[in-house]
Amino acid sequence: MHPEPKKEKQMKKFKIGGLIALLLGLVLFTGLIVNADEFTDVGGLYDKAVNENIIDPNLYPKAK
Repeated sequence: MHPEPKKEKQMKKFKIGGLIALLLGLVLFTGLIVNADEFTDVGGLYDKAVNENIIDPNLYPKAK
C-alpha cells in the first residue's frame, strides 16, 4: 500500500484551490478600492443627490 500518490493529489487540489481563492480575493479587493474612490468626495455625492432629486436641498442644506 502506497498512500503517497493520494496525498500528493490532495496537495495539488489544495494549491489550485488556494490560488483561485487568492485571485478572487485580489479581484474583490481591487474592486472595493475602485468603488471607494467614488465615495471619498462627500460634497460631490451631495451635489449628485440634489441633481437627481434624491435629497431636497431645502430640507437638508449643504454644510459649509
